[in-house]
Amino acid sequence: MRVVNIPATQTWATTSVSTTTLLMPTIFTPPTGCANFWTLEPPSYNWVKPSGILIQNCETVVSSCFPSGFANVGRTAATQVYNPGACPVGYTSAFVAVGDQITTAVCCYSNFVYTTTEVSYSDGPPSMYAGCTSYLPEKSSTFVFARGVRADLDVQVTGSMIMWAQPITVEFVASDLSRLGIKYPTATSTSNPTITASTTDSSALQQSTTASSTTSEASQTSLTIVNINTSQTSPGAQGSVPNSSSSHSAGFFISTGAKVGIGVGAGVGALLISAFLYLWISRHRKAKANAATMHVVPGDHPPYYYNTEGLRGGFPAPAGSTKQARGPPMELDNGGYSNYSGKNLPELQG
Repeated sequence: MRVVNIPATQTWATTSVSTTTLLMPTIFTPPTGCANFWTLEPPSYNWVKPSGILIQNCETVVSSCFPSGFANVGRTAATQVYNPGACPVGYTSAFVAVGDQITTAVCCYSNFVYTTTEVSYSDGPPSMYAGCTSYLPEKSSTFVFARGVRADLDVQVTGSMIMWAQPITVEFVASDLSRLGIKYPTATSTSNPTITASTTDSSALQQSTTASSTTSEASQTSLTIVNINTSQTSPGAQGSVPNSSSSHSAGFFISTGAKVGIGVGAGVGALLISAFLYLWISRHRKAKANAATMHVVPGDHPPYYYNTEGLRGGFPAPAGSTKQARGPPMELDNGGYSNYSGKNLPELQG
């Protein structure tokens, strides 16, 4: 009798990432200069041709620039979650997912976008990469250390080049925020509260508008916070949650003069918002025009994914059913790296 050995079916683990929960006793403030700690990683390490990328924590963690316990290096998805936590000073919530009880936020530097990509390999399990991405300005030049080069030598880098920063993931419920110096009064109504954080920052109008527009789609909860931006809200900033029309506090009245003032203020506010949107759209169009003319030194080709409109993706929801997700993360397209189209992205290898 002939015996035939049938190899067992080979399966790979899913790309879900096991995480470690850490505490953030206070809002973290990075020391001055942390935003300038970058390492040039050549394309031989990541397939991002022709220039490679500038990356934070390339091989080791600059521990002073991150909250206590942060240990993520390279481009792999982070394994630390801070609960309770809030975005560090200088960061903004690049992606937010609101669950039944817990809100999850991914924090990136301001003007960076949260980017994810899953890479499959024929001889191993798939890998999930996640980072905060932006671009070194086209005409800029700087000196940085380089991976694979002597540690006491630096190299000159000239834009445009992809910048890959480390995201910081936080989780919280409304009651946690008071421990971090951010105070939000409890809502007296369960009907879609609007949250407006008081701040002296010049970008307060943008923050208030964002919070108002995103909470309008939130579920019927007692308090839903969908945008925590500590780069605009200083520790201890006071927030207000207006009562719904279905629930009013006793003894609360508005005089005729106040009503007139509110009407005039609303008109002026509408004009300011219109002007802000016009300037933002004009700047966005100008940025797109500039991106089309980017060049790389050395080399004659633009980087693979200098056009961020070609990015897409998703992010796993937190525990509990997800009610609303604002600002979906971006996913790098795994296109062929022989194609230099702005919407084709190389596969990143670890």
